[in-house]
Amino acid sequence: GDRAATRIGLVVSNPPYALMPVDPQNRFGSVDAPVVDGSGRLVVYETPDSPGEIAVLDVDRGIVDRLYPELGGGRWRVSRDASTLVYPRGYSALAFLDLASKATVFRPYLPLGEIDRGGRRMTFLDYVPGADSDSELRQVFLYDGELLELRQVTTFDASSSMRGRSTPVISGDGATIAFGANRPFHVYAYDVASRELRDLAVLMSNAPFDRPSISDDGRWLAFVTRTAAQPDLFTGVVVDLTTGDFEPPIPALEGFRTVDTVITPDGRYEVISAAADLDPAVGNADGNTELFRYHRESGAFTQITDTVGQALVAYSPSIDDDGSAAAFFMQ
Repeated sequence: GDRAATRIGLVVSNPPYALMPVDPQNRFGSVDAPVVDGSGRLVVYETPDSPGEIAVLDVDRGIVDRLYPELGGGRWRVSRDASTLVYPRGYSALAFLDLASKATVFRPYLPLGEIDRGGRRMTFLDYVPGADSDSELRQVFLYDGELLELRQVTTFDASSSMRGRSTPVISGDGATIAFGANRPFHVYAYDVASRELRDLAVLMSNAPFDRPSISDDGRWLAFVTRTAAQPDLFTGVVVDLTTGDFEPPIPALEGFRTVDTVITPDGRYEVISAAADLDPAVGNADGNTELFRYHRESGAFTQITDTVGQALVAYSPSIDDDGSAAAFFMQ
């Protein structure tokens, strides 16, 4: 597949954890949760055998910088420019760690969410303070780290619960939030500047809204769902958030289950995880689930991975700006 992608790919096997070539100096023999930055030159990941350690790998220089933040529950996020690490500090604060200066700023009573490219804004689901938490009714919030502003984005009532996998995502420029809500799922887009919330589309009954990703400019949203054309298969879809229109399905993926459809930050590509045979230059005769880079304008596929043996699926890719480098799980 793509040379850069192969170099950064095959980061972990999960489960069980196993060392891959991305970090030959790993003292503990395992890595987890790999995330590649927008440039494709840095990979941030956990070393599960050393609780609380986060490693930052400079791929070009082969240098690993090991950090020891006090992670709360092992969850964290890193901005796409790899400038900021965000993680819970205990159960009462969120920490924003500048990876260059190692300076940390703590913000109390914020849950961990999805952050924009520079780590300035974050979106998350939470209960409204003072509301009945037993109702399972959660709202979408926006936190602006520059303005120190916490804003409630939605005001759904009990008939439109934010249950399920409807975690909001925020565009790289921090200007657009997108998410799915209600039953059946509706696709929503929120303009941060104008504070306008738009209901763009509705999915068919019982269709999921899984693994959403959004382009940096906030125009394109990709996620996995079911469609009327393939009601029994998970299918990746792309929505134009300016119009609410769905992109036509990709003919080559007809009849195949899609594990992931990730829109690249520049919006030109999708990185798709599927058990299809789409790139004659590599081939997928064994039928494993592989990662493919799909050029949306030309319709061309490039197979990124070529797993063998018991490595039956490559999934949950973290990708750089144009999808030429990826860090992902293998199972």
